[in-house]
Amino acid sequence: MYTITVAGSVAVGKSTIIQSYLNYAKNSDVKLIESNNRFDFEKTDAVLFVFDLTSESSLYEINQLYRGYTSVRQPKCLHWLIGNKNDKMRDIEIEKCTEFARNKSCVYREISTKNNNDVPNMIESIIQKIKLLNPKQLGPMSDRCISQ
Repeated sequence: MYTITVAGSVAVGKSTIIQSYLNYAKNSDVKLIESNNRFDFEKTDAVLFVFDLTSESSLYEINQLYRGYTSVRQPKCLHWLIGNKNDKMRDIEIEKCTEFARNKSCVYREISTKNNNDVPNMIESIIQKIKLLNPKQLGPMSDRCISQ
């Protein structure tokens, strides 16, 4: 089983991302957990750093989470920066988001958990990247992870 950790500040849509995917994939070999605990980052195959596109402060709160992540993660594990609520009037320009992601070596993606269209496809894409790296994977990839 693979583990994906969903991290971010309060009210950015972490729980909704998890619930949306669980409603979509009944028999998944993936466990999604919501956590900002840096020790959960060392046991995961991928981390989704989620922020609210209508709240610039939620983007900057990712800095602290990212520092915790880099202090304990296995080398080169998969990580994404996810801008949620793209169905609303955004407070953060896309250039700022993409630059932030580039500085953290993250893949950047925008979604709307309200519309739920993007969430299952996004998670499936992440799962496929994990599986492509190690198709016989039974647990966290430890030192076999690669950066995205």
